[in-house]
Amino acid sequence: MIAGVVLTQYDSASHDQILGTAQVIAADISQARNLAVTNNSSYRISFDSSSNCYTLVHSGANSALDVLPDSAFHSVGASCTQYTTNLSLLPCGSGDIAIAVVEAGGSMMASAPEQVFDIEFGPLGETTRSLRTTVWLSAGPRRGRKFVGIEIDPITGFTSIGTVTTSVPYSLGEQYMNEEMEAAYADLAETYDAASTEMDYVDATSNADPTYSEADYLDYADPAYTDYSDTTMSEPDAATTY
Repeated sequence: MIAGVVLTQYDSASHDQILGTAQVIAADISQARNLAVTNNSSYRISFDSSSNCYTLVHSGANSALDVLPDSAFHSVGASCTQYTTNLSLLPCGSGDIAIAVVEAGGSMMASAPEQVFDIEFGPLGETTRSLRTTVWLSAGPRRGRKFVGIEIDPITGFTSIGTVTTSVPYSLGEQYMNEEMEAAYADLAETYDAASTEMDYVDATSNADPTYSEADYLDYADPAYTDYSDTTMSEPDAATTY
């Protein structure tokens, strides 16, 4: 009963943390859009899942706009022309929450989404990519991992946060399937090893028919036995010996 209560509280905390992190990222994406509209220029956010962070820069032609306004969550000591947000350092985040993948695909999923690594806004607030972009976050252990998507409309640039789900994003499907297979093989190997150590190995001679003596069993490795590949032996001799 106590374990059930603890697990329920953990799942609830993980659910709230991934949504809280999604709200922070959605706010930063909206800020990039607002900067693009306000300054009549372009701003880009690049995502790096390997380091679990994302970076905002001015990507327009006017270099006077390269200096960015202060951000509450940008890295201390970072360049004034960019700021980087590390998910593990967010107040609402934790070590379990990560950028899983960023995908671009049509809203009706007419074609399979493809993996991308950034989102850029133009002067009208639109994205420079004509397809809907989704930033996927993940939380929790590999098995039972939760996901939530932050969608960016390509025309308006507005963001929306989806519901928390255990469904794996399309671009990660093959990777996660391979991980599940590897885990299954590892579990099977571990079970086999454990069973092998407990197995009572029986001497091979114990399976012999007790009516025969040990001498009755031919030792084919004994060099004293006839080598039938000997070409000097006549065919009748070989037959007789056999």
